[in-house]
Amino acid sequence: MATRYSKRRIDGSIGYYDSVEEMNADVYIPPPLFSFNIFFAVIGFFASLVIAGIVIFGFGVGHTLPKWARFISVFAAAGVGSYIIGRVGEALLIVLGYVILIAIAGSIISLVWHLA
Repeated sequence: MATRYSKRRIDGSIGYYDSVEEMNADVYIPPPLFSFNIFFAVIGFFASLVIAGIVIFGFGVGHTLPKWARFISVFAAAGVGSYIIGRVGEALLIVLGYVILIAIAGSIISLVWHLA
């Protein structure tokens, strides 16, 4: 009977291996921070549509352009925004989390400063 090796993986499961090399080769590789995420891409698409609509119709940018050019520019801007937010969405979420934590800490410090 051959020697078997085992180790607990990061997800909680246990992997069984026939050699030490095989066991050491099974390493958890986290996904990169700027990988494309379809969830954030969909959010970015709708957010970019709203922003492009506000810029074009709210501020009057492109009123002299024909209707087809405005239509194409709105969807081009939505596509670019969708791609960008799809790539950096997780980083934006991390930054937003830090901003919320700093705001909560600042509110607590302000409250203690006011009451002291």
